[in-house]
Amino acid sequence: MFQILAQTPTTTDATLPVEESAPAVTETTGGTLEPGFFMEIVNRVKDALLKMGYDFADFLPKLIIALVLLIIGFIVAKIVRSVLTSAFKKINLDDLLNKIGIGQIFSKMGLSSGPAEFIPKLLYFVILLFVVKVAAEAAGITDVSELIVSILAFSPRVLTA
Repeated sequence: MFQILAQTPTTTDATLPVEESAPAVTETTGGTLEPGFFMEIVNRVKDALLKMGYDFADFLPKLIIALVLLIIGFIVAKIVRSVLTSAFKKINLDDLLNKIGIGQIFSKMGLSSGPAEFIPKLLYFVILLFVVKVAAEAAGITDVSELIVSILAFSPRVLTA
């Protein structure tokens, strides 16, 4: 009688027989868990982390080159701005442009500084835009590069308005 009960599985609404349960993790006779669903998850997470590490290792040299380009470009832009500012002040560009009548255009635009300060600042920011574009292309970030190209393409319309 005990043999018959042991061979026929009994099911209730709350439990399923072992044969019909999900084969995710099964228990062996030794009490250890066989690899199954959880090991698959661990392997997928491990593979994803390894891929992220390899991708970062591939991107790192590009990032370093982009940072070096940004630093060099920033230094060059500052040098150009300071050289132009001092050169424009030495030749009294503000006075020359006021005599011609162009100086009034800057005051009508609402600029407190004269052309001797405004032109080098404008050139500084244009140089920085080009440097960021080149650095973004070197790093392989095409979205930033395309955004800067569209800004530079739109800027003549802003200046003429």
